[in-house]
Amino acid sequence: PQLVPIDLYPCAPGGPNDYVYIFLTTTEMWNALLRCIGRGDLVGDPRYTEIPERNKHRETIVEMIAAWTRRRDKWEAMHTLAKAGVPCSAVFDTADVINDPHLHERGMIVDVDHPRSGPMRMPGNPLQLSDSPTEIRPAPLLGEATEEILSRFLGMGEADVAALRDRGVV
Repeated sequence: PQLVPIDLYPCAPGGPNDYVYIFLTTTEMWNALLRCIGRGDLVGDPRYTEIPERNKHRETIVEMIAAWTRRRDKWEAMHTLAKAGVPCSAVFDTADVINDPHLHERGMIVDVDHPRSGPMRMPGNPLQLSDSPTEIRPAPLLGEATEEILSRFLGMGEADVAALRDRGVV
């Protein structure tokens, strides 16, 4: 069954990724949400205190919250709700993920220097092990690793690789 008000809520300016996700489970969180959206008058109202009762009033509750979120961008809504103790998150699009300072600080997004494209950001290694750090680097350019692959993995000597080059195979 649906647990009201756990859901996505639209935010300003109304684009395809302008949403905040709210996930709350306790009465304290619910009351904090009500106060945050300017509906502190409903704290303790028996129609909304317990989840089964809230579920009966889903449309009213969703619209009440959405009326508040639509007047704020997803970042303002997230920060305001989170500060009040309401578990939530802005919905991140690709640009939000790549440019998020927290993800960058944690090494989930890293800056690399691509030989043709120059500086760029890309996903880092999600596994952060202090004794096993990883280096994130761009993929090799076309043909850049040919000699290494032929010699290291196929056991070909320099003469064999040179012969393939002379014949135009590589």
